[in-house]
Amino acid sequence: MSLKLVQLGLSGAAIFGPPGKSCSRRRCCTKRAILVERGSFRPVTKVNMDMVRCAAERFAAEPEVKEKPVVAAYGDRHAQSARSR
Repeated sequence: MSLKLVQLGLSGAAIFGPPGKSCSRRRCCTKRAILVERGSFRPVTKVNMDMVRCAAERFAAEPEVKEKPVVAAYGDRHAQSARSR
């Protein structure tokens, strides 16, 4: 359902948890540090994975983030342009 809302333009994004089920913004993001990686991950390469891992490690080491759980989010830079056509 979440992806259908995005396809129809009724929502700008959808959030999915680790098991692949959709997750509400409140449940997934409240009181957490959010790391957003925007880019084109088609296909996901070892370089992409290493870049994200290094960014997450540095982000988690920030003083404001140390006490909070980190949630990583990946955005496809083509999603916005495809929707605006």
